[in-house]
Amino acid sequence: MEDQHLASQSKLQSLRLELEEIQQELAETRMELERQRNINQSNAKESTAFEMENFFRTISGPIAQINTQLYISEKGIKTVETRDIMRVAKHLLNLLQDYGLEITGEMGQITTYNPDLHLIISKQADITPGDPVVIQFSGCTYQGQLIRKAGVAGSKSPQENSQE
Repeated sequence: MEDQHLASQSKLQSLRLELEEIQQELAETRMELERQRNINQSNAKESTAFEMENFFRTISGPIAQINTQLYISEKGIKTVETRDIMRVAKHLLNLLQDYGLEITGEMGQITTYNPDLHLIISKQADITPGDPVVIQFSGCTYQGQLIRKAGVAGSKSPQENSQE
């Protein structure tokens, strides 16, 4: 009987040691996982900062031109020509599109109202989904995500126009 008791005690002691080893391994694994998480977060921040720096470097030319034109205009040094501003704006827009910005809806285009894509900017309050609308301001998407809804106003349907 005492042999069984000693064997049980020995087995219990062995299991306790094994449990301690497993707990130690678990603690070490958790620390390694936390270390890897910190490394991944640091790498993601560095990558994002690098991408943002490249983005701003790319658009810095048009931004500097816009800032210069604002200064010239505000100080009354000379009249800023609309065509100069439009040229810089178009260049900036092209650069943004190169980075994945998509312009949705063409101004003046007649389409059907979709509240998920359009924002009503007219005083006409009775526009419902599917009604014809005219795009007044284009919208924007980036990587398939809507960033800004297109601004729309009510429009007469082709049937209403033919009845006049």
